[in-house]
Amino acid sequence: MPESVLLRGLAFESGSPVVLVNSWDDLEKVGNKRFVWIDAQGEPGAEMETRLRENLDWHPIVFQSIRQASLRSRLTPFEDYTHLTFFIPVPGGEAEEAKTEEVDAVLGPGYLITFHRAPIPIVNALLSEVPGWKNPPKSLDLLLHRLIFSAIEALAPGIDAMDGALHSLEDEAMNRPGPELLERIVVSRDALHLLHLSLVPQLQMLHDITSGASRFITPYARPFFRSTENRVRGLIDDVAIYKEVVQNILELYRSAITQSTNDTIRLLTVVSTPFLALTFLTGLYGMNVSLPFSDRPHAFAILAGVSFVILLGMLVWFRRRKWF
Repeated sequence: MPESVLLRGLAFESGSPVVLVNSWDDLEKVGNKRFVWIDAQGEPGAEMETRLRENLDWHPIVFQSIRQASLRSRLTPFEDYTHLTFFIPVPGGEAEEAKTEEVDAVLGPGYLITFHRAPIPIVNALLSEVPGWKNPPKSLDLLLHRLIFSAIEALAPGIDAMDGALHSLEDEAMNRPGPELLERIVVSRDALHLLHLSLVPQLQMLHDITSGASRFITPYARPFFRSTENRVRGLIDDVAIYKEVVQNILELYRSAITQSTNDTIRLLTVVSTPFLALTFLTGLYGMNVSLPFSDRPHAFAILAGVSFVILLGMLVWFRRRKWF
């Protein structure tokens, strides 16, 4: 077994306590009443593929899917097992945003094997939590449901928090629009878009499960998956609403920026327009030609008074038009 792969797992059966396992040898102990969940973290290698191909007769396309990154959740039923691909949120560090980690799960008769490359807190928590349950799961499909349900619920707080964040963006777009606000609006829009792209395939996967696409999902477990399907449908509706809100905020931001630009232009007009008339008068009387009142001793005072009256009159007119 490659050293880069960390194996952990649980073995349990009705009426017996859960046993921790860390070897593929436990797959050989699977019986009618004994179930094994093995979680493989790391990059699967050729030795692992050979071992699983010999013991479980998996199709090569399953190993190809495990090795390559997928873009969407899906369910692929085979005759002797079912392959699922879904995504689980993983918190980022202090300077990193939250991201999702791909999980490939293969559900077969008496076994559930999950693969992922990076540590996933939800998986670690479930591995630690199951041994403490008073009654072990009746079947592995219920354990798989718990894993998928936990992944969906991990997305819910972030989606619910969008309501308050969008209200804050809307208030800022109305009162304090600025270049940095546009960046945050675009980030929120992209985040919602990625959430929508992530949830829709998971909804389809859950719909396939509840429709009986996999014979390894028992009728007893399907109502649990159906409940999770409804939960995902509700989250998708929330995301769709928030996407419309973000689009409205973006339009509001553009309107606010346009209004701010108009106010600036109006202010410049109020400041500059009166001086056009004053500049004309001073330029006219600055010419070395004979003009009316130019030979009067009080010509400067008269010109200054006329300029002041023109300035005052234009300001009063602008004020009545509510330009400032």
